[in-house]
Amino acid sequence: MIYKRSFAQWYPPVDLPDTVTPDFARDQMVLCFMAAHGSQFLKMKAKLGVEPTKESLERTVKGMLRIAFTDTGGSFDAPTRETLFAAAERLRDKSDGWGTPPDVVERHLALMGQIIERVIS
Repeated sequence: MIYKRSFAQWYPPVDLPDTVTPDFARDQMVLCFMAAHGSQFLKMKAKLGVEPTKESLERTVKGMLRIAFTDTGGSFDAPTRETLFAAAERLRDKSDGWGTPPDVVERHLALMGQIIERVIS
């Protein structure tokens, strides 16, 4: 039997300002990753006996982003434009490895890139 996963699309805020803070971009990255992988993470949590709540999902995703920032020499708590780009690339690699459809990965990466480009240095 083939297991079918579903992936949600993420959309950035429509009223995105011309410049954003690094923290804003990082928080958008959390929302992006939650949209793409949230349903799968919640299913895994339920199978493991962990209550599948939005709060537990957010903790999981933030933990994954912390690892992505650390792996690329950055800090989740003090992101910069450069470390945001590096973390986004790392998360793309992870998503590819998990079998996320390439169109979902590339679309989300492109949208995050547009936000990161607006980060004030």
